[in-house]
Amino acid sequence: MQKTENLKFDYSLKAPNGGGTSEMNLKTGFDKDVNFTNYIISKTDAVNEYFSVYENGLVIWFHETSKEIAIKSNKEFALEDDGNFWLVSE
Repeated sequence: MQKTENLKFDYSLKAPNGGGTSEMNLKTGFDKDVNFTNYIISKTDAVNEYFSVYENGLVIWFHETSKEIAIKSNKEFALEDDGNFWLVSE
């Protein structure tokens, strides 16, 4: 049986104007025993692209360059007061 699911939630972060660094932290809240697999699409000096598939169905795609981090997910994350993006409970 084939199942199709869209990565309908988009998140992105651009590098600050004038240089510097920024980071985007996704927090799942999962126990450390939840298994996942990272699938590497491209890993070069210019681009790091991969996706993670969790055993509970969460899928996150990452595309990272020196200028931008783009993320797509099949489940929603929300920016919380601690500055992290936390997975929204279902």
